[in-house]
Amino acid sequence: MIIEETGKRGDPQSQCRPVVKRLPEGRPTSVFSCSAVSLTTQRFIRRHRSAGPVRHAHSRTTDMSFSRIRSLFKKYPLLANSTVYGTMCVTAEFSQQFINKRYLDPKIPPEPIDKASLARYAVVGSCINSNILYFWYKWLDANFVGKSSKIVVKKLLLDQFLLTPQLLGVFYISMSIMEGKDDLLAELKQKFVPTFQTSCCFWLPAQAVNFLLIPPMARVVYVASCSFLWVNILCFIKRKEMITQEEPIPA
Repeated sequence: MIIEETGKRGDPQSQCRPVVKRLPEGRPTSVFSCSAVSLTTQRFIRRHRSAGPVRHAHSRTTDMSFSRIRSLFKKYPLLANSTVYGTMCVTAEFSQQFINKRYLDPKIPPEPIDKASLARYAVVGSCINSNILYFWYKWLDANFVGKSSKIVVKKLLLDQFLLTPQLLGVFYISMSIMEGKDDLLAELKQKFVPTFQTSCCFWLPAQAVNFLLIPPMARVVYVASCSFLWVNILCFIKRKEMITQEEPIPA
């Protein structure tokens, strides 16, 4: 058998095909005219072409999912942000309860999860703080446009020293109301200063990233993600303070 290579080297369009020629003696023989693409390469291409539609289908599904999420936030920004923020707050409180009751301070039998506390965090996260943050960032972005250093510093100062004290006041007072406490301001008076100091260390760098890198429509969701860490930090600090207060004072 005689194998003859024809076609341009590197041309994927040319393929092997049988050609019948006659030898000088007059006997017919099969001659294969092949391109530079080897049979192994052709099998590889055919195999990956058959798997291509599956990969493209997964890619299209992922793109459609993200597109639906973006359209949801654009169409219902307040509802979407409230849902995400409330979910983050409840998840943070649940994780703190689970860690404290199962690992840090375990008891036999194990203490159940405080569902009333989860409900309070759901109300504060989805109905109160998320709405305040949504309209606050909407006003802030409309009045301070741009990402220059001057604009970012103004936003940071306003957010930390104008909004944060009010958010902390709303948080402690609303929680005291839902817990049925007699003195609604007692916890606020006791914990406002240390909480605000800790928030400055946490939120100033976080909000710098927020104003410099995060698009406006995703601001509340980003803050909710940071709030997940922030609520965990607050719960940890609050637990340490309560243990210190309960320890007996030596004579």
